[in-house]
This record gives sequence, C-alpha cells and structure tokens, in this order.
Amino acid sequence: MHVFLTAFIQVAVAIDALGLVPLYLSMLDHLPPKEKKYILRNSLLAGLAIGTLFLFLGKIFLNLLGIVISDFQIAGGIILMLIGILDLTSEEKTQRKPSESWGVVPLGIPLIVGPATISVLFLLIDQVGYLMTLLAFGANLLLAGLVFHYSSNISRVLGKDGIKAISKVTMLLLIAIGIRMVRLGIIDAFLNNK
Repeated sequence: MHVFLTAFIQVAVAIDALGLVPLYLSMLDHLPPKEKKYILRNSLLAGLAIGTLFLFLGKIFLNLLGIVISDFQIAGGIILMLIGILDLTSEEKTQRKPSESWGVVPLGIPLIVGPATISVLFLLIDQVGYLMTLLAFGANLLLAGLVFHYSSNISRVLGKDGIKAISKVTMLLLIAIGIRMVRLGIIDAFLNNK
C-alpha cells in the first residue's frame, strides 16, 4: 500500500487536477452537461491511451534513439522543474491555455497527460514497476475525472484563491520531484559509466 501511495502522489502532483479546475471551467462551463460529459470522457480516454503507450513503449522508443533512462530522467527532471517554476512565478496558467479548441487535444493531452506526467511515469517504472505505475496512473485519471466533474462545486467551496494556493504547493512538490529526477539521473549516469 505504501508503494502505491508513493506512486499515486507523484502522478497526482504531475497532473495537478485541482490546478486545472479554473482552466477546465473557463473552457467547458458554458456547455450543456451532456457535451461536457462527452468531452471529459474522451479527454480521459485519450490521456489513458497516450500515458499507457508511453508507459509500455516509451523505453523502446528511447532505446531506438540511443537515449538511456538516466538521460531521460535528467531531461524530464529539468522539464518538471521548469514547469513548476513557470507556474509558481506566473499569475495564471497561461502556458496551459489552448489556442482555439478544447476536448481531447488540449484537455487530455497535454493538460492531463503532458511532459510532467510522462516524465513521472518513466521514473516510477524503475521505482515501483509497470503494474503499480499503471494502477497509480489509472487511479489518478479517475481522480482527475471526479475533480473535473465536480469542478463547479470545488470552485465554490475552495474559491479561486484556495485553488491557486493548492496549485502553488503542488508546483513546489513538482519542482522537488524534478530535482530528485535530475539527481537520480546524474547518479545513474556516473554509476553506469564506470
């Protein structure tokens, strides 16, 4: 159970569903409930498909490119740190706003399953294995679906400032996970080169 919770928390921090609530509401709140439900379902399915694809085929793809996991850990860690730093220093999540449309592409990918989530999934494969990583990822997609489904209620209870505060703390954790990934990648690179 401890292993699952560790993996679950890391994926939850990467997805940051609560931090996406204001964006989700601005994109879909004006739509009829049936259409919102359809878009949310498709977004979660697209996120599941892309995340699972990277989970099982990502290392093969990296090997074809000649990239070892420590390279990806360092690059992924830097991306996580930059996402967290940009998010902490910006007033709104402007880097996450879609340009023209919503649905599967901006909501499912890259908002729910983007570089941060994929980087954490790669890290977790080595830490807890494929099955536990997949379970933690699936549980987080369900959690994200619930958060978005009840986003209007959550927004009323927490308020804009409450959601923003939770999102900022989440971004601090994301930066810490990024630093850990870089550290583990550097250690792994030095150990495997000896």
